Amino acid sequence: MWGGGEVYPHRLVEALCSVGVDAWGITATPELEGMDNGSAPTLRITPPEVTNHVESHNYIEEGDYNYKIIPMMFSLPNKDELVGSWLREIEQQVDCESFDLVIHLNQTLPLREGELHTEKIKRMFPNRITLSYDIDKVILLDLEMQVRDTHRNYDEVLQMFNAMLDETNEEGLTLAEELKEHNKFLHTHSEPEEKARLYITEFNKKVVNNLLHKEKGFVFHPPLDESWWLSEKKQSNDVFTIGAINPIGIKGGDMIVDAVVNNPDYHFRVLAGGWGNGKRAFTDRLAHKSNFYGIDHPTNYELIDYVDDIKGFYDSLDVFMFPSQTEGYGQVASEAMSRLVPVVTKDYPTIREASHNHAYYVDVKDYAIFGKWSEALREVEEDYDYWLERTENGAKLLKERQNQECLDLKLFLEQISAEVSTA
Repeated sequence: MWGGGEVYPHRLVEALCSVGVDAWGITATPELEGMDNGSAPTLRITPPEVTNHVESHNYIEEGDYNYKIIPMMFSLPNKDELVGSWLREIEQQVDCESFDLVIHLNQTLPLREGELHTEKIKRMFPNRITLSYDIDKVILLDLEMQVRDTHRNYDEVLQMFNAMLDETNEEGLTLAEELKEHNKFLHTHSEPEEKARLYITEFNKKVVNNLLHKEKGFVFHPPLDESWWLSEKKQSNDVFTIGAINPIGIKGGDMIVDAVVNNPDYHFRVLAGGWGNGKRAFTDRLAHKSNFYGIDHPTNYELIDYVDDIKGFYDSLDVFMFPSQTEGYGQVASEAMSRLVPVVTKDYPTIREASHNHAYYVDVKDYAIFGKWSEALREVEEDYDYWLERTENGAKLLKERQNQECLDLKLFLEQISAEVSTA
């Protein structure tokens, strides 16, 4: 169950159904005409306030939308009241006892902001596996800085943090308590009464295990349905074509704009959808960069509001540029590779998982050097057959991993259910 439209829960339900599990989603997000509402079996229990909000807004024109599935209830100002209304509707409409287990998306119902709501969920669905995607950016960037500056790997840095967790500050709080108190997303990974935890990456599991000592869990990387996987690349272009999605700052918008300005012989297709207003971020950055260099406004790009066919968007590309600072996973890297499009991205642990170590990785120390991204694009173009073959091999590995994880997740859930029944 989740309190807002999210891609991962829909695909999780689809994946469980594909291996014979009777799985359903429970969401507050209504279907929206003209948008991808997902194909998973879903109970859409939508408070009237959310329906009214959807009907009174044009999300595509306003730029407040996700390019796949609209985020909804948890982004509204009166979220606390809406969550209460939503849970009452679930209690009235759903036979809660008919579910052996419930996977509860904590991230869209933060425990700190909704203790009473969480208690209600516990009563309705006592056999819960919890799920959160993200770890706070400040923690991730601190880890990255330690890796870069100390020349240690992530395992060594996490062990260093682990050794410090019981140390107290002047207020008597341990580092572990302080981390949970001051980091919103990490707080959502810390529910004490869960039966188990579902992670979207091995890296997230490693961080949470080290910082919170949560050891009972399963990693299920975000899956793609069968329609995504190509056996042969669909298209090549006369003009080398580079794609990017959501060019806001944290997603590497500055690198994307710089690549547009400094590579006039390439064509760029930039999809503005996603969190934040990518369209405005891109146009503002492009105007500033053009003025800085004293050049005419570039014309070698398309800025796209929304696409009905996201697979077609990837198929139109020769390379996908993904210069995000941090990612909970890096789903778009997997999507691009499934369509056999080479990916140029940052060397970051979760993105390596999303691309199965088969993308072109710009080193962490070079991340903020704009020219390194243009160099990377040139290198992929000049040795394109190699990078296409590497992408094909990576896509095969991603598909094999996904198939195995679907089967293993089913076994994991059956084991938890058996343990609950015995108890």
